[in-house]
This record gives sequence, structure tokens and C-alpha cells, in this order.
Amino acid sequence: MTRHAKIETRSAEPIETRDDDPLAAAVQGVEELRTASEQFRTQLDTRLTTELRGITERIAGIETRLNRPGTGGTERRDDRDAERRAFDHYLRHHGTERFRADEIRALNTSDDGALVPEHFIREIVRDITEFSPMRQLARITNATGSSAKLPRRLTKPTAGIVAEGAATTGSESTYGEWDIPIFEIREHTDISNQMIEDSGFDMEAEIRADLAEAFGEKEGNLFFTGTGTGETLGLLNDPDFQTVDAAAIDIDGDELIDLFYGVKTTYSRRGAWGMNRGVIKEVRKLKNTNGDYLWSDSIAADQPPTFLGKPVVEVPALGDVAANAIVAVFGDWDRGFRILDRINMSVLRDNFTRAANGQVRFHGRRRVGGKLIQPQALIGLKMPAA
Repeated sequence: MTRHAKIETRSAEPIETRDDDPLAAAVQGVEELRTASEQFRTQLDTRLTTELRGITERIAGIETRLNRPGTGGTERRDDRDAERRAFDHYLRHHGTERFRADEIRALNTSDDGALVPEHFIREIVRDITEFSPMRQLARITNATGSSAKLPRRLTKPTAGIVAEGAATTGSESTYGEWDIPIFEIREHTDISNQMIEDSGFDMEAEIRADLAEAFGEKEGNLFFTGTGTGETLGLLNDPDFQTVDAAAIDIDGDELIDLFYGVKTTYSRRGAWGMNRGVIKEVRKLKNTNGDYLWSDSIAADQPPTFLGKPVVEVPALGDVAANAIVAVFGDWDRGFRILDRINMSVLRDNFTRAANGQVRFHGRRRVGGKLIQPQALIGLKMPAA
């Protein structure tokens, strides 16, 4: 009898049918990833919130300890606190027998008494310095020498109508130039070494700030009232600066309107008023025939008030309402006046010149110039003679 080999049977791989949906499987996979991501985000948010709460609590604890009297100060503050404690102890117990050692060291004594401890306010009281804001209004250019020449057009070609075949008459532009000299502003300040060493302030920084303030005040005044002799020729003293004469020593609304329209449209579009504080006070009172004020207050914190729709800038260098004073200027300051910066303000510390006197000298300097370059762009209102 013939034996046959045993036949082994295996189940085949399932055959894909139309009932299987690959898209559903993909959607399910995306949902699983989204769920896992949301769980991770929730866990991370919880962890960060817990850690942030702990950090906040630790910071609050540190601030509380630092704010307690007598903690966290410098050695000078510790000395001051001991001094105050000693004085308080003296008032309460009428004597020094029960003082601690640090309180004894802190005492200022005289005839077995205690002087009132000083209270030092870390502030320097200063008078206000008013600056004329020409830098805020004019165009600023850097210079490279002791003066700068600025080309300007004097005349332009003239166009005309000619008959057919007729000859034209030629015309050309002509040019000139403004020469703007650069001047140097200088000042120095002496201060003792002991004041630098012992003062409760950074005196070198204070001196630098004071010099910068003095230079800013001087420069602003020069741009308006400089004589042109050894210094910048200021706007108000420039012979090319145009003015309109007022009928009386008073602020008249009609004359300000005339001043407004005395500037060409191109310049008035970007025009701004310049007046000092006293004149602004009078202009604010002007009304039309309906009793409405011509002045408009600013509607935003960073916007200036307006008069006849144009911004008003306070210029301390302009005159009060008085005889022969120029009380208001209107026009395009950016195109009318040019400032040339040659050297920005610098401060040099000199330890040697006054060394024999125990002093340090600080030298401040800057080089700058300025000039009216477009007389048609700015016009002033001038009060009549008395």
C-alpha cells in the first residue's frame, strides 16, 4: 500500500474587501494623536501653573522679608537705622545706660545728649529750564567742516506761448548758495574731589546733565535770537525773515488769519504756529462771531493743540505782547530753517588743571550752526512801536 505525505493546510491572509475603509482608519489615527496631544498639553499646563505658583510664593516671601524694618539695607542704611534706634531709645529711657553697642557707636553726643538723626532726601531741587524747540521743528543735517554751503535756486525758467514758426526766447535757472557757519559752544565746571567722593549722588553724572541742559538752552536761544556776530544768526534777527506789522499792541484774530494766509499754500499745508506761553494765553481767548473759540485743544495726549487747524508749539524765545516784539511765527519750519550738527556735545574730565586746588574740571563743548534757508516758508507777526 502506498503512503502519501501529510498535507499541511494554513489559513491564508484575509482578502481585502470593499467593506474595509482606509479613510476611517486614517481619521481614527488622527483622533488618537489629537487626544494624546491634548492630554500632554493639559499635563504641561498643570505642571507650569504649579511651578509658577511656587516661584511667585517664594518671591513674595523674599519681598516680605526685605520690606521688614531693618533688613536688606547697605552698611550706610544699617548705620542710619542704628542711629534712629539710639535716638528713639534716648527719648524713651532718658539716658544712654541701656544702649546697645551699635547704638552707642551711632550716637552724635553732646553733653550726654543725642542730636536728632538726619533724614536725607535723595533728590536735587532744580529750577525749570525752558528750551526753545527749534530742533523739534527744523530740519537737521550733519556737517563735515567749519561751514556748509547749501545750494539754492534764485530764478527758474519762464515758459511762454509763441505763434507757429516763431522763435522762442530762452531762459535759464540761476543759482546761488547759503553759507552756514559752524560755531562752538563751550563751558567748564569745577568740582572738589571731596564732593565727588563724599556726596550721596553721582556728581559726575549730575555735572554732565547740567552741562547738557545749559547747552540745550543756549543753542535754542541762538537759533531764534543769535546776533550773527561770532555766533549763529537767529531767525528773528535774519534780514531775510519776513514779518507783518500789527495795527496795535494787541493780539487780534484777523491779523493772525492774515498771517496764516500770508504763507504760500505749499508751506501752509505743513505749517505750525510758534508762540510763547503769554501769547498762547491771549490766543486761546479769541472767538468768532458766534462766540466759539478759535483755539482747539488736543484730542490725544501726544498731539499739540491747534489754531486755525494748525498745531501750536510753545516757543519761549518769542516775545510777549509788547512794542516791537515778534509774538508769533507761522509756516513750514522744516523747509524754512536748517540746523547743522558738526560735533555732538561731549564732556571731558580734566584731573590736572585744578589738581593743586583739589578739584576736577569738566569741559563741555559742541559745534553747531543754523540758518533761515527759505524765507518764503516762515512769516512773523510784529507788534508796532509804542
